[in-house]
Amino acid sequence: MGRSHSVRFVTALRRGIAALAAVVVGGLVAVSIPAAAQAAPNVVSQGEGRLLTAELLNSGIDSLVSLAGASAVDPFGLGDVTSDVPLDATALGVLNLQVNSVNLFGAGGIIQLGAVGQYAGANDDGSSVAFSGAVSDAASLVGAGTVVTGSNVGTPGAGDSASIDVGTSQILGGADLVDLHVAIGEIAASAAETSGGAQSGSYLLTSLDTTVGGTVLGGTIGTINTALAPVFTALSGLGVTVPNPLASGQLTVSLTDLLTAAGVANVNALPAGTNLLTYLPAAVTTKLTTTVTTLLAALETGVTSLGLAGVAAGILLTTAEAVVNPLLTTLAATLGGPLGTAVDSLLQLDVNNQSVTSGAFTQNALTIGIGTAGALARVRLANATVGPNAGVLGVDTTISGLTPTSGPESGGTSVVITGTNFTGATSVLFGATAASSFTIDSDTQITAVSPPHSPATVDVTVSNPTGPSNPGSFTFTPLISVTTIDPNFGPEAGGTDVTITGTCFTGATGVDFGGVAGTNFTVVDDSTITVTTPPGTGLVDVTVHSSVACGGDATLADAFQYIQPDAPIITGITPDSGPTTGGTSVTITGSAFTGATSATFDGVAGSSFVVVDDTTITVVTPPHAVGAVDVVVVHPVNGPSAPLGFTYLPATTTAGLAASGTLIATALNSAAVLVLAGIALLLVRRRRTTTTD
Repeated sequence: MGRSHSVRFVTALRRGIAALAAVVVGGLVAVSIPAAAQAAPNVVSQGEGRLLTAELLNSGIDSLVSLAGASAVDPFGLGDVTSDVPLDATALGVLNLQVNSVNLFGAGGIIQLGAVGQYAGANDDGSSVAFSGAVSDAASLVGAGTVVTGSNVGTPGAGDSASIDVGTSQILGGADLVDLHVAIGEIAASAAETSGGAQSGSYLLTSLDTTVGGTVLGGTIGTINTALAPVFTALSGLGVTVPNPLASGQLTVSLTDLLTAAGVANVNALPAGTNLLTYLPAAVTTKLTTTVTTLLAALETGVTSLGLAGVAAGILLTTAEAVVNPLLTTLAATLGGPLGTAVDSLLQLDVNNQSVTSGAFTQNALTIGIGTAGALARVRLANATVGPNAGVLGVDTTISGLTPTSGPESGGTSVVITGTNFTGATSVLFGATAASSFTIDSDTQITAVSPPHSPATVDVTVSNPTGPSNPGSFTFTPLISVTTIDPNFGPEAGGTDVTITGTCFTGATGVDFGGVAGTNFTVVDDSTITVTTPPGTGLVDVTVHSSVACGGDATLADAFQYIQPDAPIITGITPDSGPTTGGTSVTITGSAFTGATSATFDGVAGSSFVVVDDTTITVVTPPHAVGAVDVVVVHPVNGPSAPLGFTYLPATTTAGLAASGTLIATALNSAAVLVLAGIALLLVRRRRTTTTD
């Protein structure tokens, strides 16, 4: 292609991208980029500012055109793209979205919203920004250099950008246990991704006043008003007017009241995803106590101001206080618990919600849940999403090192991976197996947890939308194991030199016998350890302490027998083998057998046990699987003997020999028949020959 053609092509491409920058959809301006471009791995930058996204009864409504936000995508890095889409949220009323036959938005709706801003910017340096919320707050969240058109903040209520009106009778039916009016001040969320890939978000919530009504709170307030009514009447008749802040039967708590109940100074000090209404019962209890205490003081002042004329009113006040004051002392239990249960079944207000999905970072200022745990609807107000951005050239991730470089085959090793361009990473693989989990600590560090994997050295790769990184190396090591202890017995005084065999002993730090450390510990090689036993008693576990790389400690249960000084001693077993069916009569020879009570074969006592004399025992073997077992003579006072071996043979051995004998006999009989038949045939032939002659 010639130079002039190349210039015309690039010019046309730029114009095409510019033409895509603003498309009118349903009267709202929004950026429109082909879906293929949004999904392509070389997207330089992207962002979306969206006031509202929601699910109703687990059914999403995000695809509705009228809810579209401001979206900006720079797919080729040829120029900055911005989208500025103010949204008059009151238009949502035409959607006729309902929860239990109650409008969610619009006239009489649960949620009322005003005009807000939605803004997104995608830059050719690989950075992006996004914003949604009250327009006047854009500069403080997105940046002083950002210009967002429009000036309306939205005023469903005086100075509010949103409000919520909902009661349990609307959602659950029956009595209106609690009804809530939530007036939300300026609310906004922003998100940003730098050209280096660092993602961050912030949010703003200037005020949130919650007015609580319904029978749960109304019953308590009604009791207080009934008790105080005679006092108000008496004072009014004497010309003294004291306003009653509880006359409506409702109570309003502010965002400050909620934060005080939460024990934090400001809304930004709350953990991400905090439900503000968790603190509503405590805030209502405190506010009602303070309000009533202040009211009683005002009534007392009114009574005092009347002098003698106020004596009767004072008596009435004392009577009322006898009802009201005990009520206040139990308010947390009698009101807080029922109020909390009713509110939980009605509404949740989760603030400062952050999430990362496939490398895209989203900041949400407020999520409204309707019904228990948001089962009926979840509405997210003020959302900002950025990424995943590939950067100017779609830079791949690179790995420069792993710490540690090995871990047990069981997985679970925390591995710190260092390198570059990790922000926006979508996966970490150990060979072909995904890490159990991973956290992007920074653009140059990831912490991943190794998955289970058979012993091997594998490649470790980190992938982002542009593809996988160069490989690092990680070795899955066999788990530590202990297979044999030789010898497996010794005196209680200790001092027995023992050889332990097993796997993954390199890096082992010691051996315990029944929890007591052995001495002269030496790792001979990866499968052999030598150690001297400490003093001990009885049958004990043997534990090898090893490194995390081998999976930690390994224990062989009941692996070493400490022998008492006067314990029986076995010197011989005759015969020393027998069938798995048991029943073999065995003679055990040795010393100190007098007083012994049993002889065990792998822990199972033999039958027909007889102590013939101090040096001889007879016993019949119990059934056991094929293999060698320990035989131990048990003395109730002097302890068990050291073990000596007995081997169980397959029970089919004798039958096999018998079967073989039968086959041989059958073969011999057949041969004899054939020989006799041959002799008879020769005699017949000879007789015929003689007759012919």
